[in-house]
Amino acid sequence: MPRLVQPKLSLSQSSDPEPTFGFWFPIFGEEANVLRVVGEVRQFYPDSPILLLQDGGNIDYSKVCQKPQYGCMFERAVAENSRWNPHSWFRRMREGAQKLDSDYVIYLEPDVKVKHRHQIQPAYDAGGVYDNYNGPIGDVTIAYLTKLGRERNPGFQLRWTHFGLTGGCYLRTEAILDAFDPANYERLDF
Repeated sequence: MPRLVQPKLSLSQSSDPEPTFGFWFPIFGEEANVLRVVGEVRQFYPDSPILLLQDGGNIDYSKVCQKPQYGCMFERAVAENSRWNPHSWFRRMREGAQKLDSDYVIYLEPDVKVKHRHQIQPAYDAGGVYDNYNGPIGDVTIAYLTKLGRERNPGFQLRWTHFGLTGGCYLRTEAILDAFDPANYERLDF
């Protein structure tokens, strides 16, 4: 099994300015965990934008987001099941990335635990959970994703053949805006 190697450049070794991070948090329920995660983000990223996207649930977080300890944005979206065709999910994440206006987007879910501020600068367009406990993506899907990636960048390599980009992952905003541009995601054959 290939192992995803994290770069060794720590923040103290970097001479580049620190990139900015925005937090995109699609939510449905689990109010206590949502508030816990937002509070943890605020503890370690006090000035970073956070966008809560209620995607079909019935809790209005607009007043909670106005409280200083949370300081977030809140939006509602129509409930959709994006598991069989993720185009709406791509559109929502792209719109969220535009609103966050940061160098990177951290995708959150209610089961994430934020323990500290990041200590290593992101080195790739995306990075996430080391989920080698899940089965790998199928060979046909890997070949399809590699083909599409090489249309954009001839040197593209799929470095991780598992899912991994679940809550708790980072994605470079420029990559989100490109990959989730309607002209690009509408070409995807789901």
